[in-house]
Amino acid sequence: ERKQTHQGYSDDSRWARGQAWGLYGYTVCYRYTKDSRYIEQACRIAAMIMEAVKTSDAIPYWDYDDPDIPHAPLSNGFFILKHATGDLPSGVEIDAAINYADYYFLEALQRYSALQRQH
Repeated sequence: ERKQTHQGYSDDSRWARGQAWGLYGYTVCYRYTKDSRYIEQACRIAAMIMEAVKTSDAIPYWDYDDPDIPHAPLSNGFFILKHATGDLPSGVEIDAAINYADYYFLEALQRYSALQRQH
């Protein structure tokens, strides 16, 4: 009914975790349905992410459109990722190790590694 965010910087910003979930979700949908619309959308999200990441280590800030970049929270470090951002607008999980951030990071590494072995 309306464009709205609960955890992004603003209603029209690109919240990094939300974009990652979209990329993951469309890829999973494609894997099960083989409907090319899903993988095409996943590719559009991936291209946007690659264009939006402006850090030398390619690790995104919590929201690609936060005007405080480069001083905004960055997801990298300890746990595996020690400076993740859960919900900045609500002041929750800021500059924190978050288990689901590590989970999706490890899953992405595993899938990438499997793709490299296929080639």
